[in-house]
Amino acid sequence: MAVGLDYAENRHSNRGGVDYREQERSRNAEFTDHGVFTEVEQELSERSWVTLGLRVDRARVESLTGTDAAPGFYADAELGETSRSTLWSGFARYEYALEPQPLSLFAGVGRAERAGDHWERRFVFDLEPETLTQLDTGASWHGDRLSANLSLFYGWYDDYILIDERSGQDKVRNVDAKTYGLEADMRLGLTDSWDLTSTLAWVRSNNDTDSLPLAQTPPLEATLGLDYARNAYFGGVLLRGVARQDRIAEDQGTIYSLDIGETPGFATVSAYGGRELFGNTTLTLGVDNLFDRTYAEHIQRGTTEMLATDRVNEPGRTLWANLTTRF
Repeated sequence: MAVGLDYAENRHSNRGGVDYREQERSRNAEFTDHGVFTEVEQELSERSWVTLGLRVDRARVESLTGTDAAPGFYADAELGETSRSTLWSGFARYEYALEPQPLSLFAGVGRAERAGDHWERRFVFDLEPETLTQLDTGASWHGDRLSANLSLFYGWYDDYILIDERSGQDKVRNVDAKTYGLEADMRLGLTDSWDLTSTLAWVRSNNDTDSLPLAQTPPLEATLGLDYARNAYFGGVLLRGVARQDRIAEDQGTIYSLDIGETPGFATVSAYGGRELFGNTTLTLGVDNLFDRTYAEHIQRGTTEMLATDRVNEPGRTLWANLTTRF
C-alpha cells in the first residue's frame, strides 16, 4: 500500500474577466447509463487458454432545452427529445505458450461501442454511436536477461465521431475510418545492476469518408533508457524521440484538440536518481527535458470551449523530487 498527498488549486476560473464559479448553472441535458459486464478465462490445455469478455450498456440522453436555446447547446433538439442506445462490447483472446522456450503468442478480436457525450452532441443531438472493431496479434518473450513484447493491431471505425470545424454550423459528424499500427517494448539485463530499455509505438489512421488522414493521430515515437539499481541506490536516463507528424487533417479532431498544422519532431532527455532512506521510504530526484528543448506534442489536451488555435509548447527544464513511503 502506498500513501501520498496531492494538492491542487483551480487558478483558471477567471478567464476573460469572467469568474465562471459565479455563473448560474443551466441544465441542458440529462444523461443516464446502465451497464453490465462479465469476463471468463478458460484453460484449454497446459499451454493454451482463452479469455472472453462481454459488456452491454443502455445509454439514454434527454434534451432539457428546446430549439430556441442558445446556439451550440442542443439547438437542433426539441424540448424533451430523447436519444436511446444499446451498446454492445466484447472481446475474445487466445494465448499459447511455446514451452520450454519463454515465448508466448496471442491473437484476439474486440468490439466496442460508444455513445456521443455532452460536448459531442452540442451541435448534433442524435449522433450515431461510434463502433470500433479491432484485431490484435503479438508475442511475448520473458527470459532470464531479456523481456520483450510485440503487438500488432488493425481496426476499423463505423460512425467515428469527428469534430470538424470546416463543416459549418453542425461541426460534429459521423465518418468511417481505419487504424493500424504496432507497439513494442524491451528490457535487457546488461549486468546484475544495469538494464537497457526501449519502446516503440507507431500508428497510421485514415478517414475513409473524406479520403483524408484521421485527425489527431500520434506520430512515431521511440524511447531508449538505461537504468541502474544496486543495494539502496537507483537511477537512470531516458532518451525520447518523436517523429514529425505531417499526416494531418487541418481543423478536424476531437472535443479536446484539433489538427492545426504539421508538428515538428523532437528529442528530449530525462534523468533520475535516488536511494532508500530507511524502512520502506525512498527519495528520488530527477530532471525532465534536461537540455531545455523547445517542443510541442502533436496531440494536445484542451477543452471544448478553448480548442487550440496555436501550438502550445511543453515545459522546459523541470526539476522534481519525490519522497515515498510504503507500508
